[in-house]
Amino acid sequence: MTSFKITATESLFSRLLNDKELFQLNMSQNDFLTQVVIKTYDYQDSLSELKDVCDILSGKTNKLANNPIIEAIKGLNDGKTSFKRSLNDIGIEILKLRDNIPSEVGKKDIFLRETSKTEGALTQIVNETDSRSAADTFRSLLYKYMAYPSYIRERILFMDIYDTLSTCIKKKYKCKIVTTNNKTFLVDPYKLIPGLDEFHYYITGFAKNVDQNYDRQIMAFKLSMVKAVYKMKDTLELSIDEVKEIVDKVKASGPAFLSGEYKEYKVEFDPFGQKLFNSLYVDRPKCIRMETSDTYINEYGPQTKKIYTFYSSEFQIYNYLKDFGYHAMVLDDEILREKLLLYFKKAYTQYSIKAI
Repeated sequence: MTSFKITATESLFSRLLNDKELFQLNMSQNDFLTQVVIKTYDYQDSLSELKDVCDILSGKTNKLANNPIIEAIKGLNDGKTSFKRSLNDIGIEILKLRDNIPSEVGKKDIFLRETSKTEGALTQIVNETDSRSAADTFRSLLYKYMAYPSYIRERILFMDIYDTLSTCIKKKYKCKIVTTNNKTFLVDPYKLIPGLDEFHYYITGFAKNVDQNYDRQIMAFKLSMVKAVYKMKDTLELSIDEVKEIVDKVKASGPAFLSGEYKEYKVEFDPFGQKLFNSLYVDRPKCIRMETSDTYINEYGPQTKKIYTFYSSEFQIYNYLKDFGYHAMVLDDEILREKLLLYFKKAYTQYSIKAI
């Protein structure tokens, strides 16, 4: 099999491998790097999208007149340089300006090897480009890939899934999604959007787990957590009220609050916690059961604790319970308990230091 040697920076190499972990891709290093090269080469940027990306990476500064990134974008319309080649050049320039990486230090040899999975795609890229060498071509593609924000990189790596979901949204088809933890959902897709904080791509809409008896509800699936998607024959028609409900929830805190595996969580609230629950509506997880717990007497008379059972993602209930302090106690999920414990320990430490 043909092999290609690329000399790049240590920083670029480590960033690439971080993406392999970030998007939880269970494949060899060679398979991952070749996928990055092939899919970045096939990725078609629109000029407006590239300008948005450049604005993000250049700090969204108001002083754009002499910014070399913006000037390079303007040059795309001069007709003298191939569109795809210009994009590669801009990607490299963005990364160097953002990270200030000296080209002469931290060298790293990266090897790309053709396999039966790539079916000659690497060689085809070399033949189709006008670069001086294969190393220059692949190095430019790797730099271009890393110049994008993580949600665009995720879109590149999961291009087939993204395209299928886009088709379902555009043509108004229901779809079946299988996640990487082998859960299957029937989904009425609404929109593919980047998260507000994590910068992952999410497919949002109404969904129902086929293995559980719960009603369909608003959910979001991280693009990298979708193992497979199947277009169904049934057409969808989200009502105006349902669309508004999705938009309101996403605007409140972003799609990450709606993502992840949904399961049951039992939480015990004291009387004050119960009042908080009745007043805190933003991002409140779905309560499916409520039962009486302990009764005790204090200076205000008999008091009753109650156990609420929620059907929620860990992300959503974790962030919701932060506001309750000691007025809520997670009963049945050790991971969630540990995360909240760590959060309150950090808060205690921070306030203790400020008090000294």
